[in-house]
Amino acid sequence: MLARTVNFEPPIFARLVTAALAFLCSVSGIAILVRDLVEGAFGGFSAAAGLIGLLALACGVGQAGGVIRIVSGVSEGDPLWARLRSAR
Repeated sequence: MLARTVNFEPPIFARLVTAALAFLCSVSGIAILVRDLVEGAFGGFSAAAGLIGLLALACGVGQAGGVIRIVSGVSEGDPLWARLRSAR
């Protein structure tokens, strides 16, 4: 498995997609919270949206970090990457 194509392997690609969706959910939840705070219409829905946004942000960071860790480990075995690192 080459490190250059590992992001397109089905398990890694699924993690990337779910991380992107979690980041999208976090942006929308936090945006609803901030909008309602600025307008002065803070309520239960705003608090729930903000909490879900923060939870989604934590999930997205965790999943993206896991992908980075997996790809970093796979890149150590890639012959091109090994040659580039040893050329320094």
